[in-house]
Formats: sequence, C-alpha cells, structure tokens
Amino acid sequence: MPRPVRFLALCVLGALFAAGSARALIVFDYSSVVNNRFSSGFPGTPVENTSPSFIGAGYDFSGVGWQTGSSDFAVTMISPQNFITARHVAPANGSSVSFLNDDGVLKNYTVASTSTITYNGPGGPSDLIVGTLTSPISAADHIASYSILYLGTPLTSLNLNGYTQLSLLSYGKTGRVGTNTIDGFANGDLYPLNNPDGVTDSLYFYTDYDSTAGQSQAETGDSGSPTFATIGGQLTLVGVHSSVGTINGNPNPLTFDNFLAWPSILQQIAGITGNSGQNTSLYVVNAIPEPSAYALLAGLATLGLIALRRRIF
Repeated sequence: MPRPVRFLALCVLGALFAAGSARALIVFDYSSVVNNRFSSGFPGTPVENTSPSFIGAGYDFSGVGWQTGSSDFAVTMISPQNFITARHVAPANGSSVSFLNDDGVLKNYTVASTSTITYNGPGGPSDLIVGTLTSPISAADHIASYSILYLGTPLTSLNLNGYTQLSLLSYGKTGRVGTNTIDGFANGDLYPLNNPDGVTDSLYFYTDYDSTAGQSQAETGDSGSPTFATIGGQLTLVGVHSSVGTINGNPNPLTFDNFLAWPSILQQIAGITGNSGQNTSLYVVNAIPEPSAYALLAGLATLGLIALRRRIF
C-alpha cells in the first residue's frame, strides 16, 4: 500500500545477483498465462505470450533483453544504442545481449562499453550503469527503446510525491511480470558489496509485497530488470531492480529499485547517450509539486549517511 514519501535508513539489503537459482519474480496468485511474457522457449527460442489475459498485453516489451551468457539478468534499451541495468550484474565489454523483437525474431548485439552513474555530486558510484552497443539498432529491427518517466518540470521541480500514486509493472528474470506501487524512497551505501565505505551511493524507491493478486517481489536473479509505469498507453521507465531488504525494523521484504528520474542521474545518463550520438527521452507529466516535494528535492544532497547492513544471497 502507498505510504507518504520519506527518506529512510536501509537496515538490511541484499543484492539480487546470486547465481544458480531457478526461481523468478515472486507473484501473488501467479499464473503463467497472466504473468509470463514468454509462453515457451526462453532464452534460446522464446515465443511471446499472446494471450489477452497477460497483464502486459498491448505493451511493447521488445526493448527489454537479457545478457546472452547470463539470461537471468535483463538490459533495457533507453536509446537505439544504449541500455541500462544494475552495475553489480553489468555485462562485460565484447559480450552479447539478446532481444525478441516485435516480429518475434531473436536478435543479438555486442556490448562496446559500460559507464557507471554516480549518485549526486559528493556521492559514490551507484548501482546503475549505462551500456553502449557497438552500433545503433536499426529501426528495421523493430526493437523498442523507452522513455524515463519524469513527473514535474524537467530538472527544476521533481514531484516525488506523485510517484507514490503510480501503478507499476515489475519485470523479472525469464520475462515474468507482476504489479506493485511505490511506497517510498531511501538512499544508502551499497558499494562495495558487503564492505560499506561510508559514502552514500544510491537512491532507491521501494515496493512491498501484499497479498493482492499480481503483486510482486524481486528475488535472486532479478537484478537489472526494469520497473515500468504505463502512462499514455506506453511503457515508461521508472527504475531498475537492485536489491531486497527491510527498513526501520519492519520484517516484511521490500524490493529496492534504482530511481532513474533524479536530476543528477538523468544528466549523467544524457551525457553518456549523447557521447554515442543518441538522445535520452523523457516522458514528462507536468505537475505542480507539493511544498514537501520541493523540500525533498533541495534537501536530499545534504542528508546524512545512513547505517546499512547487508545480506548477499
């Protein structure tokens, strides 16, 4: 259930990168027809689920791919040449990423480089990277790229409170899709993994797991997968799965996503995509921020470092 926007200390945090698990995104009242993007064949010969019961029916997921050699870990196109994913599962330079295009044809592309996003001016490297392919994907390949959802006036007034009203589609490994809502925001020290260095390096939004049909919880292997809002009949990017954990002593598990619309993060993303001759696209919903949102926007850079304990699995 949505809660007021707050910045909280992360008490337990575990990265979602452990190998060897056959599990996927946890979905309450899971149904393969309702919750699977692919009806069969993933990852070598994937076939799209065309059932009208699929919760993602009518939306174009062709721009959500996976690392060819590590198919648990997703990559999401944000321009014809650039993708975004979690840093702790970043693909190696020269490796391949795979996509099922809008025509149902499997396509593979080569990763040229990856660049790490830094959280705020005094912050450390975050759990976000932008990858660059060796060349842009041709429009004839019919693979989507997605806009980042920005509520407010770009780079001047971010309406954080507005994000708690969103309904989300949460994507996980093997193409499983569930729902959720944003409950709040937290920042913390994720890197180095299991060895905090005292530097705030990440801004997250978090979602809980309710006993409601379709509600989802990330788990091992879901790192790097995207979270979307469906705005104007389109998939718009809100976050990238990073970790699971608890906050403020609440034992209920939460999923933590890297939040993409923070202005300093957007500026870095735009710089990286611009270097490859591409543009970062924002889906802007203009709104007048509440006074509390202005305070949050101005105050985040001065927040003190939070305490953090991690559990890697």
